[in-house]
Amino acid sequence: MAGIDTQKQLLSLIRDFTSERSRGEQRVVGLKKRIEILQSEVEAANSEVEHAKRIKEVAEEELNGYEVELSLNDSTIQSLEDEVTTIGNEVDALKNKEGLLRDQFISQMEELNKEIREFQKTVDSSLADEDSTGITANIKAFEDCSGDDLEAIKNLLSDVHSQLAKEEEGYLAEQKMQEQLQKEFDEYEKKMSLIEAITEKTNSVQVDLPFFQKNSSLDRKQADVRVGTDIGFTRGGAAKEMPMSTMPSREFGSFELTSSGRSR
Repeated sequence: MAGIDTQKQLLSLIRDFTSERSRGEQRVVGLKKRIEILQSEVEAANSEVEHAKRIKEVAEEELNGYEVELSLNDSTIQSLEDEVTTIGNEVDALKNKEGLLRDQFISQMEELNKEIREFQKTVDSSLADEDSTGITANIKAFEDCSGDDLEAIKNLLSDVHSQLAKEEEGYLAEQKMQEQLQKEFDEYEKKMSLIEAITEKTNSVQVDLPFFQKNSSLDRKQADVRVGTDIGFTRGGAAKEMPMSTMPSREFGSFELTSSGRSR
């Protein structure tokens, strides 16, 4: 009886061990599958990290290129600002010179008009005598000294024409120089517009970059203020001073000065 109980206990222990072993093997198989899943997830995460690193490297390289380009644009803009300032100063000096020449020309024309009026008064007074005898005597006296008087009149008219031609030539030369400076200034304005467009495009691209806020070593705000305000002020101020001031129309006896500076 005791032997039968011992066998039953032994068989029970064997069955328990077998079932426990089977459950352990099942747990081992489940853990192996779990490990394989985790390994695949780790590999996928590592590939994503590598891809993110490559994207970051490419973005940093592009950002460095944009920084170099922005630095070159800043130097170009600064040189263009200096050139525009120089052109503006030259235009101001030329405007002052043009005003001085205009005033001198007007004063000379006034003096010439005064001389012509005095000459006309002299001729009118010499012909105003109603006495025919006096007229005849004056005509004879004028004929007697007509050689010197005519020569003096011819010299005076020749001087007047030469002076007018010289003044007109000088004024036309100044006007031509003014037009040339205006063309150069227009070209500089076009260049400035192109530089501003490039700068705005560069700034917009830099704002869109994901790593720009952390890695950029340039102060974009100061660059925008310098490009948007200083250049606009320089270009705006110079552009308003470019048109030539017109000369008001004046009449001097038989001469008339128009806004173009020509006498007719």
